Amino acid sequence: MPVDTIHQKFLANYPANIPLRRFSRRHAGTAAEGLAVRLADNGAFVGFAVQHDPKGRAELLALATVEEVLLVDTDRPSEFLTFDKPFEDLLHGETYTLVGFDMGRLVVRVANDLKLRVRGIDLSTAFRANTWDPPLPADVIKSRLSQGVNPALINSIWIDEQAPREMCLRAWLAVCVAENNTLALDSVKRLDTMFLSSQEVTFLAELVRQARVLEAAKPKETPGEFTNVQLGIDGTLALQNARYKTRVRRGNQVDGPFLL
Repeated sequence: MPVDTIHQKFLANYPANIPLRRFSRRHAGTAAEGLAVRLADNGAFVGFAVQHDPKGRAELLALATVEEVLLVDTDRPSEFLTFDKPFEDLLHGETYTLVGFDMGRLVVRVANDLKLRVRGIDLSTAFRANTWDPPLPADVIKSRLSQGVNPALINSIWIDEQAPREMCLRAWLAVCVAENNTLALDSVKRLDTMFLSSQEVTFLAELVRQARVLEAAKPKETPGEFTNVQLGIDGTLALQNARYKTRVRRGNQVDGPFLL
């Protein structure tokens, strides 16, 4: 398979260019088998991310190790899946543990669209006692991987979820966090669609699909009255209002129009 590269500028101590291999759904088993051979005993986790089509269906899957990313196109013909078991075992968590951010949504959507069991760890809630208030991905990466990251830069790849490059980077960052926290993740409960009936998977997947379609319809840009915007190294913004000689006060949330 042809090998491309993805450029990352989030983590200074990791390779800047990550090999990317593309596979059709028909060859997903071959992709998973090759991944297992190359990974061997050098890792316990595989990063996982999903790109959805405009209707909310899982269109592309990203499977990542620290050294590479595999991109599986689920939208191509899949009639003759004669060698699919390695791919199924990977999604089942039989060979390595899948890890990702917002994993609850991912597992039910993929389980419904591909009709396969999916099992993995949600990094958004893995390190918190209160799973009802998950942190942003950048907060997890900063506290569990590298203090020197730019939070705004990292969180930006979750804004445009329709871009394959950003999806691959989400999977890659997930596995980097996991491999750096192996002991902490040993006792974390896995999300597993095996414990859901087919009706429950269908119902939850439809809720996720509708929520994603509504999120995608939200405007990414609104008019503002700011003459100056400065981005700090910690990801905070200093905004100068055009009407008033004041700045937006520092805080976790401020009501008003912003350019995302």
